[in-house]
Amino acid sequence: MADGFDGKQSSLNTGFIAYQDEEHGLGYKVAQDICGNVGGGRPSRRLTTSDTLSALITSKAQKAIVPLENDRGGYDTATLSTLLDFKEYVVREERASTDNYCLAAPSISIHEIAQASFPGTYAEKGAVGPFPRDRQAQATYRKRVEVVYASHDAFERCEATIEELRADGIEVRRLPDGTDPYREVLNLARKELDPNRKIRTQMTDNKHTMISDATASSFAKPLIGVLLPQDVAVGVDSGYNEATGKAHGAEFNGDYVILQDRLADGAADITTRFLVLERKPGPKKGNDGKPPRIQTPREKLMKTLDGVTSRYARILLKVDTRGERTGNISDITNLLVDAGIHFRPIYLHDRPDTLPAVLEIELDLQLGLTARVKKAIGAVWDKAFNKARNHDPAMMAAYGSETSVFEGIVMPELAKPPWMTILMLSILALSLAVAMAVVYFRIT
Repeated sequence: MADGFDGKQSSLNTGFIAYQDEEHGLGYKVAQDICGNVGGGRPSRRLTTSDTLSALITSKAQKAIVPLENDRGGYDTATLSTLLDFKEYVVREERASTDNYCLAAPSISIHEIAQASFPGTYAEKGAVGPFPRDRQAQATYRKRVEVVYASHDAFERCEATIEELRADGIEVRRLPDGTDPYREVLNLARKELDPNRKIRTQMTDNKHTMISDATASSFAKPLIGVLLPQDVAVGVDSGYNEATGKAHGAEFNGDYVILQDRLADGAADITTRFLVLERKPGPKKGNDGKPPRIQTPREKLMKTLDGVTSRYARILLKVDTRGERTGNISDITNLLVDAGIHFRPIYLHDRPDTLPAVLEIELDLQLGLTARVKKAIGAVWDKAFNKARNHDPAMMAAYGSETSVFEGIVMPELAKPPWMTILMLSILALSLAVAMAVVYFRIT
């Protein structure tokens, strides 16, 4: 993998944003938001972190988005491990994306039932939003559901809902890992459509009507459902209006109709943090045309931190915990603890020979990067990059963030002189000295 930056190569940049996540999932939301802010481009999904970074390093992608942590599964160690193998990137920012789970049914199945019941009443354009016409219709179709499909993640997050469905006599089936629930259930619904159903369209100057000739079996047909992230079911580009429960226009993604929403246990939103990466620029030359002086790791870090304008600075530092002369990393972590600096170690167990620990360090810059914090972080860097200890360190990222990932405020406890203890001991010592003196003079 070549170092530096090739201007000709960058001119081939297609402008798309590579992201790693499920189709139209949380990563897609982040990618789409970035595409809108940079004035074009489009999200382009990848299955692995390696594929995502490869698209970036080869200048095919403008940016890359990879998952760092989610609220249920914790840190994505596969992402962190892959980042260690790629060098030509820089982390520009971190973004969080949220969603929740819902019970959805394929709209083609609902349309079939509706038309079999009332021919000629097909909904007009934009009228069938992600919710049925009203809550009563929503509950009616909910009662038609006999089988619900769910991914492994949905089983983990919606345990209470799944037990409720089973209590209602609804069968809940787990989809194989790697299956896309969105596409899989749509395919199942298509296979169950009435092959003899006939549809004809009547057009007028004001509207169009679809009339269906269906058998009685279509009228009594049960529904299949699926647990999906709500934004996936709704369609990120739907123009969905939450106040009316309807789509704004023809751009609405009408594959699914939501029958029940906010199903994650405790109604808590699903949250995932993503890292936004760019290709590392080539080395800059000094004013005299010569390469600039090579900075020490500590100098590089301080320069980066001085440029952070957000409230928080986040640092990802990788250090090995196994290997010759390595030992444990308490010489590093103790410095962070003593200074009251937030950090969290993430161990990469897929590399047992060295067992790297990625330290996610967070600095609160609201009061500025104080001399005390600078001294502590500098000492950490000196310890980590001390060749004698063989920690094989790597600064994976240093960037700004407006939000904290640590709850509460932890301030270091400054050691207070035990004045009361000292006073009591002094009085005792003085009393003993006086008593000994009295005894001595009496004897003499």
